[in-house]
Amino acid sequence: IDVCLNKYQSKVFLKQLDEILDELINNQQNISDDVLLSKYELMNKLGYTTTEKRRFLEENKSIEKVMRILVNEEINKGNYENAIEYLNYNMDMHGKTYSLEETLLLLSLYNTLKDMENVVRVLKIIIYDFNVEDMDFIIQLKNSMDENQWNDEKIKLIEFYKENYSYNFLNSLYVEEKDYDNLFLNITSNCQI
Repeated sequence: IDVCLNKYQSKVFLKQLDEILDELINNQQNISDDVLLSKYELMNKLGYTTTEKRRFLEENKSIEKVMRILVNEEINKGNYENAIEYLNYNMDMHGKTYSLEETLLLLSLYNTLKDMENVVRVLKIIIYDFNVEDMDFIIQLKNSMDENQWNDEKIKLIEFYKENYSYNFLNSLYVEEKDYDNLFLNITSNCQI
């Protein structure tokens, strides 16, 4: 399909290819991402209206690459709320740990909008569900909470890292929090010296 799209530019040929793709898409249940993307590229070449292209993307938004197009279009237009809505839809449909890349994009968009409640929610998904051991996320989580919230969350984090035998990362948390007594206990009890 890509060879045809790139080699032949005749409108007659492209319209025939468009009809074939429509038939293929309508008659198969599990259509490949590449066929859908080729159809979208063909729609652009044939001058489909924005409404027609948007309808096609919406109908196929369960496909990862199609969703990426929708999200990128919304971001490029500055419609961050719409991009967030698509990303959350994708997360709901595929599960919280579907894509770390999309979760990081979601975090970035919430940070851009200064939506701290959702920043915290997404940071917890990254830390707990993806089990990402990165102090930058811990520091960002801490800076997104008040002192009482952070103290409660810190207890959960320490328990989480202990349960997952992440003692070396726990050392980093203790250093960040200047909790040298627990750092010493953790090193002597759980880390090879």
